[in-house]
Amino acid sequence: MPAIGISCYEPTSSYNPKDKLLCYNLYQLKILERELSTNDMIKQRQTCNKSTLLGGCLPYNADYGYAIFGIIDKQNVILPLRLKVDRSDEPNPSLGASPVQMQDTITVFNLVLGRNYVLLRYKSYIEVPSSGNATAFLSSRYYKRHNFRATNVIYVYADPEKILSNGTTYYRCVCVS
Repeated sequence: MPAIGISCYEPTSSYNPKDKLLCYNLYQLKILERELSTNDMIKQRQTCNKSTLLGGCLPYNADYGYAIFGIIDKQNVILPLRLKVDRSDEPNPSLGASPVQMQDTITVFNLVLGRNYVLLRYKSYIEVPSSGNATAFLSSRYYKRHNFRATNVIYVYADPEKILSNGTTYYRCVCVS
């Protein structure tokens, strides 16, 4: 289930069972809003009364998700970017359906005209550096690289290699001149 946001009941940094998860169910372009409590979303499979179309349930004593607090970039080397895919749905893998390929488009922001940049693609978060200068990123274990020169403050790149809906892909962009 792709989570697209959290609505906090109270603005604190700790868990509140009244916090709500905003997500898609993978099968419809409809935002679901579910309370992160044992009364609604946090239940064992046997006691879950929500179908997969309604988002199902998350087990109480298992972790199948990630909390995203932001990109770690201690030296402020990477540029802001946005990843967009051409689908908002996918086949239901829990029913044995095969994953689909999604066209990914990356938009890089805050470029300086005339400078050279490198867009790096990674297969795993483990390979993405969290510190270092541009040289450290360029010597990391990236999967693919795409070089470009800024002719605008925004650059849009449609990666010719698609992303599988059941996979992970990470991008970082650094200035090299």
